[in-house]
Amino acid sequence: MSPTNILHEQLHMLPRAVVESSVLSSGVLMRTSGGAALSRNLLDRFGVPQGSALSSFLSEYIVGQIMSEAETLALCGQVMIAYCDNIAVFGQNREDVNSLAEPLVSAARCSPYGAFRLRRTQSTRHISQGFIFLGYRLKWHSEGRNSYVEVDVADRKKEQFQAKIAELLPHCRFTRNVTRDVREQAMQEVKGYVLGWAEAFKRADDIKGLVRELLEEVLYEETAATQFAFRSILRSLT
Repeated sequence: MSPTNILHEQLHMLPRAVVESSVLSSGVLMRTSGGAALSRNLLDRFGVPQGSALSSFLSEYIVGQIMSEAETLALCGQVMIAYCDNIAVFGQNREDVNSLAEPLVSAARCSPYGAFRLRRTQSTRHISQGFIFLGYRLKWHSEGRNSYVEVDVADRKKEQFQAKIAELLPHCRFTRNVTRDVREQAMQEVKGYVLGWAEAFKRADDIKGLVRELLEEVLYEETAATQFAFRSILRSLT
């Protein structure tokens, strides 16, 4: 069987034109179901190149296959949501959720597209206790007949944000040993980081207020001039 036909067989979820234009042209090395690799004289790498437009599509497809297989193995009615390789499991009780953990691990390990390893990062808890997903902390609240989901940024992400600001802060101060050029360059880097971080977590409740609070905790002992410079960054937030 030719390398082109093998790739069509392995990547049957992709249109033939996509395989030929994007996969073959990237020099992707695939393995047949029997484990034999295509000739390295023609294709010189394993997997899709990092940054390829195919990466997200193939990732979603493979994770979807793993989830479907896990549901078959579990034979129960849990609900799963996923983004890339981040999977959250919901059930009526703790046993429902825990019973799907091993089928997910097994389905990933036995996937025909590779032996993937899933790692559990959180223990089972009630949604009112909150849980972390994609860097957010989601917590369900019920007040009488009304209920809502509180969306906050995970504590670890907040700590990383403040650590980065603290790292850049010495170069932003109005002191004799910091030149104007160095200070302006550092402030531009801070601005880019703050705006990028706020955009990444824009789904959080009052992200602008959260950024202000986190910055104030880092800057509370800084001079008025330094604090004023950072306030100009806050005004850039939409």
